[in-house]
Amino acid sequence: MGLIDSLPSWLGGRPPRAAALPCPTEADILNYAEQRLSAPARHELEQHFAACDDCRGLLVLLARFPEAEITELPPPSSAEVQQQTARVMQLFEESERRNSATAGNPSGSAPRLGWAYRFRVPLAAAALVICALLAGGVYLMMRNEPASAAARQSLQLAMKDERRSAARLSGGFDYSPYKPTRGSNDSPDFHLNRALGELRAAASDSANPEMRQMLARAHLAFDRPEHARQAQAILNSLRARGIETAELYNDLGVAQFQLQNNDAAITSFSRALEINPAYSEALFNRALAYESAARYAEARRDWQQFIDSAADARWKTEAASHLAALANYSIRFQ
Repeated sequence: MGLIDSLPSWLGGRPPRAAALPCPTEADILNYAEQRLSAPARHELEQHFAACDDCRGLLVLLARFPEAEITELPPPSSAEVQQQTARVMQLFEESERRNSATAGNPSGSAPRLGWAYRFRVPLAAAALVICALLAGGVYLMMRNEPASAAARQSLQLAMKDERRSAARLSGGFDYSPYKPTRGSNDSPDFHLNRALGELRAAASDSANPEMRQMLARAHLAFDRPEHARQAQAILNSLRARGIETAELYNDLGVAQFQLQNNDAAITSFSRALEINPAYSEALFNRALAYESAARYAEARRDWQQFIDSAADARWKTEAASHLAALANYSIRFQ
């Protein structure tokens, strides 16, 4: 049994269970959290997480899901994190000393080995994991990168295989195909909830505008009405603070589009293009909104303009499929 298998019981949960398949190793968990695994390896782990309550509970802690009880705790201070780290390191050192004493007296009664030695986890890696849990779900590796950058990475991971929103979010995200019918893989929810957790500090109206808009994008990536409404409220609060950017109006249009308010979405996308006529996300989205509103002539115009100006062949191919569908629609109903 590995360290990961036993963490829930040490933290006050149920005893470790005897699983039909072994739980991932500590190295696997760390590599998964740091996005260092290949796609097949990630998929295999995610299949295990879907069936294993213990591992899924641990991932909730590590990812700081908003709905988890641990998110009610205040963020730990730097001093608290250092103190927890020192405690963990002390446990390892004491365990190693006890083991050294036992090795010198093999015929005697061996004292009980500490948990740190019994599981033989690399010192630095295990200290980081335990410190993260003891500190109340603080981000696993205590990175120094801004929360908005970490959240953007989580959003990119959530959308790398498919995107839930037909409309494009601001932020220059890589292409991923739109899948109107979602599969059973819950990996996107894991990364989307992780992004929300990383942006908890942006919930306040007075938070940094960049973080606020990234929080809105995290909500929009779910493509669910309740999240779209939260994103719309955030973006309107930024407008009230005098922020007028093409990115903000594009994301506001995405929220309105997801709420099936096509006319308002078209107005927002048009405003984004007034501010930045070369903003391709807004042009793509306005074509989509025109199409949804059955304004087919304007939709065809925008799709063709996007195809003529876009640099990424994958986005151009998706736009061309819309344009072809509109042409077929016009022929059938002439």
